[in-house]
Amino acid sequence: MKKRFVSVKTRYYKQNEAIYVLDHAASLRNGVTRSINIKPQYTSNNLGLYLPGCDSPRQAFEKMLDSYKSFTGKKPRVDFNALFEHIIVLSEEQVISIENEFGYDKAKQLIMRSLKKYAQSIKTEFGFEPFAIDLHFDEGRHEYTDQSAQNRRERIFVRNCHAHVQFLNHDFSRRVSPLRKLMKKGKNEEGRTNQLNPHFEKMQDLAASSFANLGFQRGQSKNATGVEHLKKEDFVKRKLKRAEDVKRKLI
Repeated sequence: MKKRFVSVKTRYYKQNEAIYVLDHAASLRNGVTRSINIKPQYTSNNLGLYLPGCDSPRQAFEKMLDSYKSFTGKKPRVDFNALFEHIIVLSEEQVISIENEFGYDKAKQLIMRSLKKYAQSIKTEFGFEPFAIDLHFDEGRHEYTDQSAQNRRERIFVRNCHAHVQFLNHDFSRRVSPLRKLMKKGKNEEGRTNQLNPHFEKMQDLAASSFANLGFQRGQSKNATGVEHLKKEDFVKRKLKRAEDVKRKLI
């Protein structure tokens, strides 16, 4: 059966951690963060969209922090979870179908349009302020196909098609930071705590509706406190430690 899923993984970071997360997300890969899954020969296939006047997610993030300071009259606290990152995972099988139907470049634009729709729906539903979208087609692995009639095997690149949609954890209209409220699972009709967080369930619904016109179907829910988040936390901490080591050597 053909895979057509679109799913959402959410993660949140404090300001000092966000720098490295955004460095990795930048579609041009012109930062210092590197991943073994990135294949540089395919990086030109990526696509980024940022706030007007910005060329990277980090630059857009800094612009959002300036807006936060101007609006509230103070800088974000050190322990404030400023960045709320949504990773939209797309079935490569369905991406290929779209590429076959519309062509490669047009397919990317259509996917980006759905990502913009998703970002706006999150802002409308929860209040988070979107500032960057990066679509990645340069991560994945090389595999060999089965032997053909000519007894030859073909080496292909299996893409991990996904996008990073970045939000500032602040609702300027309500003057609140919505993330804290999102962590409350609430109770069901029997008075018991919900097994899955209904807010993150809603995000899966919004992703599905945003990509429905491209033939994608709703994926499984992932909460922000899962194993994936812990792995990323370790990644960020290693990057921070490396930066501190370099800084001490320069002093």
